[in-house]
Amino acid sequence: MTKLVKALEKATQERARHIPSTTADLHLPGDEVKLDGYKDTTTVEVKSEQFERSKLLGGISDQKTLDAYTVLRTQVMAKMRDKGWNTLMVTSPRQGEGKSTVATNLALAIAREAHQTALLVDTNFRRPSVASFLGLSTEAGLADYLLRDVPLKDLLINPSIKRLVVLPAGQVDEGSTELLGSKRMQRLVDELRRRYSDRYVIFDGPHLIDMPDALVFTQFVDAVLVVVETDKTKREDIQTACKLFDADKSLGFAMNKAHE
Repeated sequence: MTKLVKALEKATQERARHIPSTTADLHLPGDEVKLDGYKDTTTVEVKSEQFERSKLLGGISDQKTLDAYTVLRTQVMAKMRDKGWNTLMVTSPRQGEGKSTVATNLALAIAREAHQTALLVDTNFRRPSVASFLGLSTEAGLADYLLRDVPLKDLLINPSIKRLVVLPAGQVDEGSTELLGSKRMQRLVDELRRRYSDRYVIFDGPHLIDMPDALVFTQFVDAVLVVVETDKTKREDIQTACKLFDADKSLGFAMNKAHE
């Protein structure tokens, strides 16, 4: 179960700004970001049992958890709106701390807002989970757009929820860091940021420590939300994670399993 522990405090003064520069671009097909037909998404019905299994909104009955996600959504949206931001990466210090659950539920919570839409993008190429959380059988996704020039309209999925669109990760055998840091990925994020001012784009990102994937991708998004797990995430891991991206991008921390 999840709640927002604190909205952003300009993370500690020791946070270093040593994000590596954008990695060399891959040889990728096409130079232009193609978003034609962005709204022509495939609708896939997700059964209620799947929401229950994955502990997603729609399958959660615990009122404290529901309230916690409402608080998380409200504070995230308020801070991003205040700064004119609409792209957010959800990450964690290490893997297995619940970031994908938080990212998916945050997107679901935003989609429940009458005047807001959400796009949930799985950018965790090494350990993708958004498709499995939602019970989607597709193996295609973002990687197919980046590497094989498959149009986005053929990859986007509406999981039978109004105002929510999902872009799974797709299959990447190797080179995930270079793919996330590529110019084509940067152009896509920029275009998504500009094209739909009323849409929040939530990226379920890789974890921060011991791998470079998240570090190169934080350069492209407006904001970063770090998920920590109650009684599991170590203080030193939080401190280390906070030094790995620009403090100005931080939205703070969300504590997972706070009510258990």
